[in-house]
Amino acid sequence: MSANRIIIDGFWGVGKTSVMQSFEQKFDYIAIGEPDHLKSGNSTGNIDNWYVEQHKMNLNLFCASNNKSEIIMERSIISSMAYFYAIGENGETKHALEVFNQFLKWSLDNKVIHVFLYAEKNRLKDLPSDIRDTHMQKRIGAGDFLEKYEKFYRIILPSKHKTNPLFVNIFDKTGRRRSTNEIVDLIRAYL
Repeated sequence: MSANRIIIDGFWGVGKTSVMQSFEQKFDYIAIGEPDHLKSGNSTGNIDNWYVEQHKMNLNLFCASNNKSEIIMERSIISSMAYFYAIGENGETKHALEVFNQFLKWSLDNKVIHVFLYAEKNRLKDLPSDIRDTHMQKRIGAGDFLEKYEKFYRIILPSKHKTNPLFVNIFDKTGRRRSTNEIVDLIRAYL
């Protein structure tokens, strides 16, 4: 596949930001960072809708840029849809679904690679726990949130939306955590 647009999604603490920064620094990709409601000062109100709007703005940048530009984006509307799926929320998804469908239509017509960074369930405890959002800490630590989140990428996205992410385990077969360079090389091999 010859793609000049990359979306990096995945679990919290798997190194999405480091991978994005590596593509930006080493290969001159334009980087679009992950929205963060805490950094923006928006810690009240409808945070879910705030994320949808931020993803919509980022997607406008991602989609509108010169077609020859190489762009990497950390998280997208897909991550909001996976989040809604994982928590069983349907009330806030109508607007998100509109943004999601517009983006999927665009991405199917263009060269976009969706990457999902993950770790096996037994290795999740080895990931950094620097999540500042206490609401997300509770979600991640409770029940089957992460399993449902990953299921959206592995099953729902391919079967219902014709989008097949590249899954990259951040641990190799021996259990050693892969370096950012190794993860970048795996993604570049797929490009």
